[in-house]
Amino acid sequence: MPSILAPRDGSPQRTISWSKHGFVAYVPQEHGTAHNLCLTYLETAPGETWQLAPPQNLVVRAPGQHASPEPRAEPRAEAFPRLDVLSWSLSGTDLAAIDVHGNMTMLIAGAERNLTQPGYSSSSYNRLEIIYQDTAAQAALVTTTNNSFDLVLQQSAATPAVRAPLGSYVQRYLEDSPSKVIAFKWLNLDKPIIACHPAVRMETTADAMSYNVAASLNAQIRTEAARSTGLAVETEIPVPNYAYTYGVQQYKAHGPMHPVPNKQACLAVRRNGEVVLWYQGEHGLDYHRMTRALDAASTDHWLSHTAIGFQRDGLIIVATFSNQTREVRLYRVTVNWGYLVTSSVNQLKSPAYQTPDDKKLPLPALTVTRILR
Repeated sequence: MPSILAPRDGSPQRTISWSKHGFVAYVPQEHGTAHNLCLTYLETAPGETWQLAPPQNLVVRAPGQHASPEPRAEPRAEAFPRLDVLSWSLSGTDLAAIDVHGNMTMLIAGAERNLTQPGYSSSSYNRLEIIYQDTAAQAALVTTTNNSFDLVLQQSAATPAVRAPLGSYVQRYLEDSPSKVIAFKWLNLDKPIIACHPAVRMETTADAMSYNVAASLNAQIRTEAARSTGLAVETEIPVPNYAYTYGVQQYKAHGPMHPVPNKQACLAVRRNGEVVLWYQGEHGLDYHRMTRALDAASTDHWLSHTAIGFQRDGLIIVATFSNQTREVRLYRVTVNWGYLVTSSVNQLKSPAYQTPDDKKLPLPALTVTRILR
């Protein structure tokens, strides 16, 4: 049975995530091994007992970090940063992996990069491919000379049990780094949600209830048998029968949603009070990033606890608490999707519509308003 790391902040759900396709991604407990991400699923052996399948061990390196050409005599613990947040998207295909420094890596399941031409092709859901990376300091894609992402996700069997040196530009943060992500949440998809009303008990007839039909037939047989033998027929007092019905309704998901159908976005809050929104573009799998500070004038207000909530009117509410100031604050965050709104309308007429580069204005942006201090 694989062991799962419980982080120091008491939130084990941050380091384990179960996708709708059945795959469980988690952070291994043994930090310092040759991998920092595991992928498993439930299986039956031999068709009777449920268990977790042997994990597929993977390595997610920091942006700009490359493998050492030669084995090192002493492993370096900081070469493979420990992942602090793992979360599958609501579609079950995108996996957000954020390390303790706040660096984001977005992986996709069910697709693999084409080596001969641009784009992706279908694959199995147990294969992960990196589609986006950025650092906490700047949103920069990790590219190679052929203008493709550096494939920094590897099978641990092909990775030596040694550490690779960090890139020269990567800053060595402490685990209480100001860029550490302390709250993360995927935005809902623009699809109706089906929910059941509470059960209501209704009086009905025996014929309408399948489990009482057989009893009614048996009673009729006994009555006919008694009459044929001349015995007295007992008069049965009718007993009311009840059934429970469940009504179904549809409602729109809360919070903001990506205006382009089937596109996804996620929100995070860092310890330094920075709000980050990663969102997909018009087409393809690429992600973009926009940021905004909760308190632009406050530089010493480090957050200790944060919660993200969605409202019915499409707004985001962020609640924060700081051990330094001992204050609870509430913020209203609004997502202005910019030209993506116009693009979504045009895609209803022409699904292949692509906004020209000179028309991509205004750019998506975040607006923050403090509502409680």
